[in-house]
Amino acid sequence: MKSLVQWTALALAFAGPTLATLPARFEKGSGLPFVPNKFIIEVDNLANIPDARKFFRSLDAVYSSLRKRGVGLDVDKEFDSAGLFTGASVTLRDVATVENIPGVKAIRPVVKVQPPKPQFSKRVFDKNDPAVPADSLSTHVMTGVDKLHAEGLSGKGVKIGMSVSTWS
Repeated sequence: MKSLVQWTALALAFAGPTLATLPARFEKGSGLPFVPNKFIIEVDNLANIPDARKFFRSLDAVYSSLRKRGVGLDVDKEFDSAGLFTGASVTLRDVATVENIPGVKAIRPVVKVQPPKPQFSKRVFDKNDPAVPADSLSTHVMTGVDKLHAEGLSGKGVKIGMSVSTWS
């Protein structure tokens, strides 16, 4: 579930129109609107990447391998959360080469996600408009104060006294 939420957030962050150039394992007929040439690359731990001893980060080791192979890419955003996700959102054209780079765990296309359509929309110009709830403060609704207000109880005339005593 956590992974689904993360990928959805990443897809929303880099969403755009039309279909992308996709590697063979992604089906164009799936009906999903892929963003052209935008991908999220997941990178393995540095310890699992061969010949990566001279690098401090696993992303740098993968970038170096890509430069050696002449793959042009633009890094849009890096994600480096050890134990959770290490990778980058990139713009690139040669996806097949990137899939074969040591240290690349997965490469996923960025998918455009449409925002939900509003269920109800009305412009309110006056506080007495009937579309405005009588008591719309969320704290009042959560604690039941809105129900007391509906019964006509506002707390007017109520006095609260506090007595504090401490023993030392």
